[in-house]
This record gives sequence, C-alpha cells and structure tokens, in this order.
Amino acid sequence: MLVWDARQENEYGRLEYWLNTIKAFGEDSPVILVLNKCDQYIEEINFKDLKAKFPNIKRFLKVSSKHPEDGPDSFDKLKAVIGDVAANLPLMGTEWFHKWIKVRKVLEKDTRNYINYHGFKTLCEENYITENEESLLAEYLHDLGVFLHFKDDVILRYTLIIKPAWGTHAVYKVVASRTVTLRHGVLCEDDLPYIWKDIDGYPGSQYPTLLRLMKNFELSFAMEDTNNYIIPSVLPREPIDVDFDFSNSTHVLYQYEFLPKNVMPHFIVRMHKLIKRDVDGNYICWRDGVVLNREEKNDRTIAYIKADESKRIIDIKIIGASRREFLWIIREHFKDINEKIKKVKVDLLIPCPCTGTCATVYEYFDITRREKGGTTDFLCIKSGKTVSVKELLDGIEEPVRRKKPGDEQYRYGEQPYKKQQESEKKKIFTKLRIAIVGIVIFLGALVQFLDSPKTAKLINWLKSLF
Repeated sequence: MLVWDARQENEYGRLEYWLNTIKAFGEDSPVILVLNKCDQYIEEINFKDLKAKFPNIKRFLKVSSKHPEDGPDSFDKLKAVIGDVAANLPLMGTEWFHKWIKVRKVLEKDTRNYINYHGFKTLCEENYITENEESLLAEYLHDLGVFLHFKDDVILRYTLIIKPAWGTHAVYKVVASRTVTLRHGVLCEDDLPYIWKDIDGYPGSQYPTLLRLMKNFELSFAMEDTNNYIIPSVLPREPIDVDFDFSNSTHVLYQYEFLPKNVMPHFIVRMHKLIKRDVDGNYICWRDGVVLNREEKNDRTIAYIKADESKRIIDIKIIGASRREFLWIIREHFKDINEKIKKVKVDLLIPCPCTGTCATVYEYFDITRREKGGTTDFLCIKSGKTVSVKELLDGIEEPVRRKKPGDEQYRYGEQPYKKQQESEKKKIFTKLRIAIVGIVIFLGALVQFLDSPKTAKLINWLKSLF
C-alpha cells in the first residue's frame, strides 16, 4: 500500500519514484494507492495514465486519517479493499498442515525479537515436524516475512529474527545516524552503544549479528585494519577527483529504465577490497561512485565508475594492462545486482569509436546479434564512418566470452519476462515441495496404520464378511 500526501503538488515525481521502486523490487506485487489528508485539499492525479504506466495498481482511494468521516472513501472501504487484494495474492489458498500453523502462531505470539535456531528446532520437534519439514517450513516462513533466517550465512544461520522490524529498525538507526553522517559515512565500533541502545532491545551481544545483517544486505563493509565500517549510502555525494587520464580508456555504460538508489552502494560493498586508497589511506569512493585498483604482478588497472541518477546511467571507464579482464569482473557484479531488479530494462552500451568524440552508443546485445548474423561492419549514423563489429566487441571483452552471444540478452536484464518465468517456477516449486511433504507424511501415517495390530484385526474381520 502506497500512501501519498494529497497536499503535496510537487511530489508527483516522487510518487512515480516509489511506484518504480515497487516495480523494480516487488515484481508484480499489487499496489493500493491511497491519497491521505483529503479532508484538507485533494491534489488531482491522472489515475488513468498512472495505471497505464503501472498496471499493478489495483485500487485508488482517497482518505483522511485525521478525520476519517471527511474523506471521500471510508476506512471500512479501505480495509475491504486490502482484504480483496490480499485474497488474490500468489500462494493464498495454499493448504497448510495444522502443525505448521501451530508453529507459526507460537512464533507470532512470542514477544522476543530473536531466538536461536535451536529454539525453532525444538518447537518443530514438539509438534512432530521432521527435520526435512523443518527446513522447508523455515524457508517458507522466511519468504512470507514471518521471520528472517539466513541459512547460508555462517553467523546468521544460528539466529532466527522473529520480529523482522527489529532488524530493519536497526539498519535505519545506522543510516539515519547524525554521527555517521557527520563522519562522512563512517561507523565506528564505539558508536554502536549510542545507536543500538540496550533499552531499545539491542544488547551488545547482538552487535555481531546486526553488523552481519548489514553486510548480508550489502549495506556496509569493514574498513581494513580497523574496527570501523563504511556505509556507502551515507557517503558524501561530492565526487572525488583523481589524477588519472581516462581519455583513452575502455568505456561502457549501463542505461537503466529506472535506476534505484541502492545499485551503486551495493556495488561499492561488493568491490570494497579493490577500492583505491589515497595517500592518507582513505577509500576513494562517494555515494554515487568509486575508483577501483587491481594489481597483478607488475600490471595495474584502474576503473572509474560513476552513477548519474538523472540520466539513469552508470558510466564505467577503465585504463591499464588488464582492462578487458577487469571489466568482465565488474560486469559480473553488475549482472548479479541487475538481476535482482525485477521488471526494469537494463542495457549495456558501447560508445562508438569512429572519431573519438562521437556521441553515438550501441546496445551490446544488438552488436552481438549482428556478429552472430554474420555482419562484419556497419556505418555510424552520425559520422558515416565504418564501424567494425569485431573491433567494437573485442575492445571490451575477450572473444572467447562470446561463445553464446544470445545469452547476454538475459544476462544483462533485457528480458524481464524470463525473470518472471523463473519467479513463477520458484512459486510452483515451493507448492510442489509442500505437496510432496504432505504425501510423505500421509504415506508414513498410512504405513503406521497398516502395521498396527488393530488394523490387522479389522482387515481379518472384513475378510470374514466375504
């Protein structure tokens, strides 16, 4: 449910920003758009055009939370709409085993913020849930947001965060901390007791868990040889100047249909071990950019990567001996990040090399498709000069990387439909796993029933009737 202040005429762009964010990370999640404070002033919006852009908007209501009786739509109507929309969510109506429901209710009534995984295991055993069922139930409840459990993390796997808001509030406290902002995105270990206070439910014993949670969400990284951390989303926006000449660099761009704010911070966390330092040992990175340094033997390669939110691009320039190999590593990380952005088209672009100053760019997938079709060159639409397909592609990657050029279309997020197919397959697979567990439980009960002495007597009695 997206709630918008009806008085904010200049916030229409922000409304689309949040709808795009939902589109990027919520797949096809249905949206109920609610205009609040409608008792004071109603800013009209073009709902028809908005719904055309975002088909996942299911309903549009106008309410007043302060004076519900004065709003065009009542809160009873809003509750009914929420119920109707929720009833049609995926997996709604999926049958649950009674013992699973019992475990869920116990956890939801638990007043603690977290428990160790052994406590969950014991709860499952008390409700006659097998070990295989237990791991499936944990995964299912995590997906539903009942609790947070990261089974593949060596530290977090032992903790069940049964109040997810406890974890999200902890992250928000760091990001919103004035101390961290004034220190230009640096979180010191000594700051933790003042940010995560024991009285608020954050004892010191849980600091390692919370710091690991932030690392798991790619929100922070530890500064080398210190007990401090960098929070990229709180770094200054001002770019840092560097003394490198990138005029003859290997150059590519990512063009996003919508560029979420967290793409660059996530990338910075992923690549933090390669971030270049200045003479004082400071990391050369800012909120929207980073300079990377990769050294192998006597070779040094430098990458300058900067996001432009207004143009929705990420600009990558690389100089040095191993520029193509370094670019491939960078592309692999962006591939992983981009694949998490649902329903958003992302193009990898290559600038035209015809004159050195040509502003034309070419879509990577289009050029690989030309190569696959046998095209060797084409004319630049701006200069009219010949552009070699092979030289254009070989300039950014080794030819061996293009054994299956068609795969790159999906690789860089240009086929969100395939992502949707994978999402649907996951949902079907989850249902199938539940069904299989149900069959196994039923067969086990049937075997026990057939092996019991009472059943043998019943069968013999039935035989005697015939």
